[in-house]
Amino acid sequence: MSSKRVIENKHLSTPKISRSTIITPFSTSITPVQSDELVSLAANPTDLDYTPVVIPDFFSDQNGDGSDTVFVESVPHTAFHQTLQEFDLTPKTQTHDLIKFLNSLAKKLEQTLPDLLRKHIGMKLWLLVRVLYSKIDDKTKIVEAYHKSKPFICLNLFQIRDQISILLEQLLTESAHFMRESSGLVYNNIVAATIQIAQHLPLVGEHYVELPNRLLKANAIVNVRNNDNRCFGYAVISALHPSTGDNPNRPKQYENFFQQHNLQYVQYPVSQNDIPAIEDMLQVRINLFTFSHEGLRKYPIYISTKLFDTEIDLLHWNGHFAWIKNFNRLIYNITKHHERKFICKCCLGHFSAESKLALHKQNCENGGYAGPIYTMPPPGKILKFINIRNELPLPFKIFADCEALTEKALNPAQASIYQNHIPCAVGFKLISSIPAVQIPYWQCRGENCVVAFLDRLVEIEKICVEYLFNNTRMIFTRKDEQDFYTAV
Repeated sequence: MSSKRVIENKHLSTPKISRSTIITPFSTSITPVQSDELVSLAANPTDLDYTPVVIPDFFSDQNGDGSDTVFVESVPHTAFHQTLQEFDLTPKTQTHDLIKFLNSLAKKLEQTLPDLLRKHIGMKLWLLVRVLYSKIDDKTKIVEAYHKSKPFICLNLFQIRDQISILLEQLLTESAHFMRESSGLVYNNIVAATIQIAQHLPLVGEHYVELPNRLLKANAIVNVRNNDNRCFGYAVISALHPSTGDNPNRPKQYENFFQQHNLQYVQYPVSQNDIPAIEDMLQVRINLFTFSHEGLRKYPIYISTKLFDTEIDLLHWNGHFAWIKNFNRLIYNITKHHERKFICKCCLGHFSAESKLALHKQNCENGGYAGPIYTMPPPGKILKFINIRNELPLPFKIFADCEALTEKALNPAQASIYQNHIPCAVGFKLISSIPAVQIPYWQCRGENCVVAFLDRLVEIEKICVEYLFNNTRMIFTRKDEQDFYTAV
């Protein structure tokens, strides 16, 4: 996650380095190494690659020189009603000691984050540190790098201290890798730290919530009428032990199964982050879906990657879970096609045949939604055209592109039309294999660009047709005829 650029600085001096000097990734100055240490490092080269990096206690007063770095906090930048927030912490005085900087940063964050957590209820946090390095042999060259931590989700105050240490360890590791890969760098200045925060409200399951009429009429969901926050447990049990009575929504018939499946030990309400662990405990795959527009639109929000045989589909809305007992019936109105549909649960794509769905899943379920459209042939396979026309090169090809401005549709004729595209520029290039017909790139901008483009295409067509259908008699000599008949 590091990026760099070199800056010329002619006001810095170059140090003298002896042959028995080693620069460690976390050195802020040049460190002499004794001869016996050099022998040890030579015998164990991995020790040199991973210079003894002892992760410090960032909250200890023993790091650095004993004094904390004083920060100047910038005015926060916020967006989306302050659910996104970013601010900088800049040292008042220049520092080249990363350990001291991070030690002071840890204490500052420990003071700042609790108030932010109370404000956001839950939050996702990133740290970014801007560092200037200098070359050992040429102090006039400054290398700028940005080291960024991985995000961490904080939902309670007890997580803050440990998570801060983890984030700062990641920054130290980023710096160590950057210095090792770039070679010959020492710290010049720790410029600033940037804190990025996003509100995080995980999905949790709570008490009973009524289904919208649209979904209720589908008769595809078992919605247990629980009066506690264990709706997730009831939804799973209703799937594992379907009711044989007249009312599958009564909770009492499922209560004896909580102990059988150890669901009484699950911490309720359940969030989406808890589902993988529950899948491993139950040995089942759990998929999670939700809806909007009173059930008109459905979306997948969690698709299991486990390999268990049993699969359960759950619906989540307004903090409540329910079992989808008939997924195809729930999703049936996704199109107006009334025949049987085969649905991909990853993307809710629909197919008319099970074989087409199986082919689609090879790409859709293979680590994400993106994948190759075609499967490559096996090694040694020769592909060739059956129609000879497809083997002949085209003498003329045109590649064109059009740009358009969008404006909101004031009186749309259909509900699906929400904007109009107004062409503003068009251009094309004629690719010709005929030396006699070569036309440069053409473009036009303005309101009448499409009309001009079509007029120009008509002109190009006349030129190409005139060449292709030229009635000039072919000059065919005797030598040409002899070469024709003797050709293999």
